[in-house]
Amino acid sequence: MRAHSLIGLSIVFGLACPAAVAAQTAKGDLSGEVSVSKVLAPATAVDESDDTGGGSSAVVRGLLDYDLDFGATDVSVSYDSAARFYDDNTRADRWSNRWTAGVGSVVSDTVELFGQVAYASNIGTVEASSTDQIESLARLQFSPNRANRLRVFGGYRWRDYDADDTDGAGPFYGAEYRYRPKAGHYLTVDLRREEIDSDAPRRGYDRTIASLFYQAPVGESLRLSGGVTARWWDFAARLAPNGERLTRRTYTPELELQYATRPGLLLRGQLQYSLRNSNDPAFSEDIGRATLTAGYRF
Repeated sequence: MRAHSLIGLSIVFGLACPAAVAAQTAKGDLSGEVSVSKVLAPATAVDESDDTGGGSSAVVRGLLDYDLDFGATDVSVSYDSAARFYDDNTRADRWSNRWTAGVGSVVSDTVELFGQVAYASNIGTVEASSTDQIESLARLQFSPNRANRLRVFGGYRWRDYDADDTDGAGPFYGAEYRYRPKAGHYLTVDLRREEIDSDAPRRGYDRTIASLFYQAPVGESLRLSGGVTARWWDFAARLAPNGERLTRRTYTPELELQYATRPGLLLRGQLQYSLRNSNDPAFSEDIGRATLTAGYRF
């Protein structure tokens, strides 16, 4: 593990330990989730992060989250672990872990600030199938009323690539607007930009992501959501077969139905269909994906 990975872990535990000491005077809340998912997709399909080839698989996931409420300030620490078992025996199964620590502060009736640091191991990314990552995030939230919420955020990522012991790093930034016309109904628009520079030039890329989603209740503890996500990649040092710089475009409509109570049962079904375009035919095949999830939340 690189030096900056150790620094990131120190930051995480540095935030978490004072919160544990202060827990005697704060209101604490422990929550979590365990689930099993079955993913049905062709071998060329992307993972749920849209960052690496996947195909059909089974996923076992566990999440623990602990929040400390100090009134105007909230401190949280979480651990998220997922094991993915691919149907394709030629593809290595993956066990990924993510540790996160965050601090939120209410500045006024309309403004909130949030900061977070996270360390993740063995995750799939655009540029590599196995990556360790440290991520920092700062976010400003403005909510003039219950119907409208605007978030502006930015952060930085440091990455270690396990395959060849190279590094990558870069910023990400963007904005999210959410409109709540009535209870349980949400319209969300998100726009973000990501950049990675690497000492292995072919791993460098820029990506823009735009999404539009609407969520509505359709029954007791039952939620339906649908929308579309557009992604545009540019690779500075990767060439298409025609000799031009590699570009990729993906437009993914999505529909999801979820039943969930806390504590209680979690059931979720998700359908996606990615319309893909690239100057490399290998990235131009349209692909569908279905995911079924069952679990328990507490």
